[in-house]
Amino acid sequence: MYAGQTIVFVGGVWDLFHVGHLRMLQKAKSYGDVLIVAVSTDELVFRYKNVYPVFSFDERREIVRAISCVDFVVGQNELANVRLLASLDVDVFVTGKDWENKDNPPYGYEWIKDNLEMIFLPRTEGVSSSIIKSKIKVV
Repeated sequence: MYAGQTIVFVGGVWDLFHVGHLRMLQKAKSYGDVLIVAVSTDELVFRYKNVYPVFSFDERREIVRAISCVDFVVGQNELANVRLLASLDVDVFVTGKDWENKDNPPYGYEWIKDNLEMIFLPRTEGVSSSIIKSKIKVV
């Protein structure tokens, strides 16, 4: 894709975009030259979280696209899409620490581990979309 440049990939839901998301994207960008961010489709989120995101796929994609450290945004309908990663010539796969010792990793995880540099980032303490949702009171 970009000869001689290190391509970094990070995927997520990116719902209720918050400072933890921003810090993850900024840190991911620091590992290479080109940052590709995957936004999970609404259907993928429902398949593995059994709940739909607050914001639609198109809205979440638009928000992520506006972040200055992000070079490209793609949609993802699988958690570990080997075909997508290979087609983008990804060098570095960044994900959260929760993937590091996953008991039941998604299909494709082994390929990623064997073929790409994997970097596991810790969560930002005290902030997550789930925490934000729990604090919102419906009137």
